Amino acid sequence: MKFLAPREATPAVAGWRIAGWVVGLILVATVLAAITSVTLVRFILPHLPAAWSDAVLHRGAGKIMVRAMQVWVVLLLPLWLRSSGWRGWRDCGWQGGPFPHPLWQDILGGFAVGVATLGGLALFMFMTGHRVAGPLDTTLNSIAVFISFALSATAVAVFEETLARGIIFRLWARAWGAVAAALASSLLFAIAHFIQPSAAAFAVPGFWSAVGSLSLNALQPDMSEPAFLIRLLNLTCLGLTLCAMVRLTGSIWLAVGAHAGWVWSIKINNFFTDAAPVPWRSPLWGARGDLTDSAIGMTTLLIVLLGVLWVHRRRTCRE
Repeated sequence: MKFLAPREATPAVAGWRIAGWVVGLILVATVLAAITSVTLVRFILPHLPAAWSDAVLHRGAGKIMVRAMQVWVVLLLPLWLRSSGWRGWRDCGWQGGPFPHPLWQDILGGFAVGVATLGGLALFMFMTGHRVAGPLDTTLNSIAVFISFALSATAVAVFEETLARGIIFRLWARAWGAVAAALASSLLFAIAHFIQPSAAAFAVPGFWSAVGSLSLNALQPDMSEPAFLIRLLNLTCLGLTLCAMVRLTGSIWLAVGAHAGWVWSIKINNFFTDAAPVPWRSPLWGARGDLTDSAIGMTTLLIVLLGVLWVHRRRTCRE
């Protein structure tokens, strides 16, 4: 794979320079997001119609901070990329690799893998009583729900795969090699999923004090969360699986399809079902609707990872 081949002109320290830029990007984006979020929550939302402010806050003030961080990462990304060895917009993993075939095949194939694995596990949990049917809003059209979840899942997948695998993984792979790059980018990807600032951080008196409190709160993963360690391992394993898909195809689209399939399955599972009245938490099945706190989730991801690596090895041997 061309994107994985080390560049002769790239010094050995280039990977650490990229890592430094990643850390700097996260820090700057976090502070700017905190300023944006505090301004929005304290000075703008109170003056908007109640329906508007309720719509913005329906998932909590902490989610505003998360979305603001994502926006600032996108806005700052071009400045960071200019100093990181990025080769332009064609260097985002959007183009195919040495086995060219229609883009839609990768997306649909990945989506099928995502739905068959995580969706299949979610269905099994429902059938065995670990999840129960939740109350449905009769005013909502089920078909529209399915479509809207598919669109939002695809948007999340394209954004995260372009950033995490299309750019960061590929840049690190050139400097450090595929294995080290996959481990580093997947761990970063996993930690990012624990960014969920507390709404209490917005209540600190004083504008700049609130900004500082929110920034620190966002950068401190909640390690007291139940099953923190297994969730971290599962999300890292998820990242490794997606990196393997990028390495297999030379583009992000198989990973985008799988990522979208997993997110879509989670959304459908959490929308139509609820945890059983007495959640059965065990190391095997966990208690979350996304199965990231379960050993069965990790086993499934490892099977997919080994399958992708096996296909890649067979293709490599044929070359």
